[in-house]
Amino acid sequence: MKKYYFKFYISLFCLLSFSILTSCLEDDGDSGNALTSNTSFEARDAITGEFEATGEFVTQYISEFELHVAGLDIWDSSDPVNPQFLIGIQMYDEEEIELTTGLYTLRDSFLAGGDLGRFGVGLTWWDESRNATIFSEVEQGFIRIRDISETRIRGEFAFDVKSPATGEKIVVREGNFDIRR
Repeated sequence: MKKYYFKFYISLFCLLSFSILTSCLEDDGDSGNALTSNTSFEARDAITGEFEATGEFVTQYISEFELHVAGLDIWDSSDPVNPQFLIGIQMYDEEEIELTTGLYTLRDSFLAGGDLGRFGVGLTWWDESRNATIFSEVEQGFIRIRDISETRIRGEFAFDVKSPATGEKIVVREGNFDIRR
């Protein structure tokens, strides 16, 4: 039964993140067709390399679940329609969320069984055949929000995540973001 709930939460996480991603792409009419990279990171183990990414600040109320969400969605800059990866660093809570500067520990996402009111991270990686591997078990990680203004949110992140399905691990370091609000 626990396995069924886990698959349900992971599927829900992917659908929610993708819907947020596509709505952000559709709503971002002031930048023309070009999406600029505003996030970067290095990865190793299951995936290795330096990556440029596009991130969006997310804050919304999900009425179906009566939950507020705030955080970042980060995806591959090279192809936003078919990204190679999607990273969600988000907090879910029953109360409205007001992000502040500071250092936050990353845990399993609420959608993967984590706690409300804490930042969680999940990463989906697609191979060349568009088969997805979901990395939802957080071994360690942090997000540091250095600056929040009316127009920007800036900071760093790093985390180690493992795929419960394959046992593969991705280590993400040197993550930096400077995202428009």
